[in-house]
Amino acid sequence: RDKLYGQIHNVVQRILNEFDGNIQLFETLNEEFEQFLERENRKASLVEQRTRESERGRIKSQKAQEAVDRLLREKVSRYRLPDSVSDILMNGWSRVMFLAYLKDDTEHRWHETARVVDDLIWCLHPHEEDEERDQWVRVVPGLLKSLRAGLEEVSYNATRLDQMMGHLKHELAEAFRTNAAIEARQDAPSDAEDEAPTVHQTAVERQQELEDAAIAEYVAKLDTIEIGNWVEFRLVNGTSFRCKLSAIIDEADCFVFVNRMGLKVIEKTRVELAHEMRRGRLTLLEQGALIDRALNAVVGNLRTKTA
Repeated sequence: RDKLYGQIHNVVQRILNEFDGNIQLFETLNEEFEQFLERENRKASLVEQRTRESERGRIKSQKAQEAVDRLLREKVSRYRLPDSVSDILMNGWSRVMFLAYLKDDTEHRWHETARVVDDLIWCLHPHEEDEERDQWVRVVPGLLKSLRAGLEEVSYNATRLDQMMGHLKHELAEAFRTNAAIEARQDAPSDAEDEAPTVHQTAVERQQELEDAAIAEYVAKLDTIEIGNWVEFRLVNGTSFRCKLSAIIDEADCFVFVNRMGLKVIEKTRVELAHEMRRGRLTLLEQGALIDRALNAVVGNLRTKTA
């Protein structure tokens, strides 16, 4: 049974059994109860802090991986790159970009790592103009240096790194000597296949607009919720549980809720919470009402037992 419930139960039980008109009993019980709350809050705060930090890290890592995968897919899918180059980008340089995304608040290297990808792809393109060939000669040495330094920074396998860099130098040399074109993947069948998803996406976007309008009122209500506020979720099977808002992860617009012990119990985005409110499955609670309900429940149970 919950410790808080047990403590309240004990307080009420002692009042029923020990009160003889001397109000000193209430002062003693109040002091003991406050000491109990202080101990429990201190422990819960430590657990909640660790939970909050863990969730922030997990969500930021997830967003970083999504950003890296999305950017590399977008850039690599446009061209027929040699397998060795795709391997470097997808299995090696992606790690560098992931780390740069996580540290971008302090080191600001995310755009720099993305530019390395652009430079590498550009250098593998045909360049027949003299100015472009001159630029190619200037860019490649720095590009190779940046690639090796970044991969070494993430502790990439040294033997495999040497092999990958050797293959890359060969591909760059071939591109420069022969001006071999790397053709864009825009053949007719691919174009035909791309048209249908566009229409489908437009329909999805229209449906999303209708849903956004329907939950706009509830999204506005969520703007008033603050860290430390308690809420009640109702499940589809009729049961319910209460939890406290511990953190709002801005990067993912994600709300993390914990129980009284500071442990994570649920995580939802702002839109998901708005849908829950619209369905009547989420209620914002007031702290005073929460305590009153707990006391009323204990007293009601005691009265039933003593009746």
